[in-house]
Amino acid sequence: MATDTAFAIGVLAILASRVSISVGVFLTALAIFDDIGAIVIVAFFYGGDLNLSMLLCAALVVVIMYAFNIVGLRQSWFFGISAILLWLCVHESGLHATLAGLLAALTIPAKTRISQTGLVTTMRSLLLSFEQRIKLDGKILESHEQHVLTEDMKLSVRAASTPLQRWEESLINPIAIVVLPLFVLFNAGVSFSGEALELAFDSSVTWGIFAGLVIGKPLGIVLFCAIGMWSRIGVLPAHISKSEVVAVGFLAGIGFTMSTFITSLSFEYYPEHIEPAKLGVLLASFTAAMIALGFLSLTSRNPNVN
Repeated sequence: MATDTAFAIGVLAILASRVSISVGVFLTALAIFDDIGAIVIVAFFYGGDLNLSMLLCAALVVVIMYAFNIVGLRQSWFFGISAILLWLCVHESGLHATLAGLLAALTIPAKTRISQTGLVTTMRSLLLSFEQRIKLDGKILESHEQHVLTEDMKLSVRAASTPLQRWEESLINPIAIVVLPLFVLFNAGVSFSGEALELAFDSSVTWGIFAGLVIGKPLGIVLFCAIGMWSRIGVLPAHISKSEVVAVGFLAGIGFTMSTFITSLSFEYYPEHIEPAKLGVLLASFTAAMIALGFLSLTSRNPNVN
């Protein structure tokens, strides 16, 4: 499970000019919830024996973080230290520590201190005051008042963004450049020798994973979308066709990083199944990508639809 968002979006980008923007939005949203589901499953089904005292400590940390969010505390250092403490508690509780990231993200403030209108009003006032103090032959270094005004502008802009957004901006590059490559390096380890391929093609594990990603994944996505629309729980994004929903279902069958990670956890005590499982993931991901591209090529509508 768990759609590999980067690969799926990359495949979709090949035909970006022929599909509506809503397809990318739908795929991204689906992949996010898919990842959350994977994290929860890893945490609850691939942990160790539960340590109730540490589990209670983890719950207490989450409550404290959420309470400070409610009262308006927005200091990054507090949430950073609390997130590390939460990770340690979850790790020692017997649940898989990946759950800690999800819980921490739910507690980080996602509201701004001032509204958009408030930001515009404040910035206009500060800019007017700054303009009134401009000297043609002067420098900002020589004007304490102007320096104070620029600091006030910086604080106002910061108040108009959320801590959650700032965390995302600060973490995206380290994760993309360092964490993900290391993650792939340690969890891939796929052998393409003749013996490994023969073993994989003779293994029911390989074909079970293949069927799950290439058949089960799109079938489940289309079915639940249909149920959601029929029950009026939700609606499809604007300009997206039913055929594009099917194509997204196949794109969601592209699983690599989390799938290989879960493979290592699932077959920890059956190492002979790890190689067939990983090859099954790769074969299924490639097949799902090719089917999605072919399906979109045949059914895509007016390329100018946005």
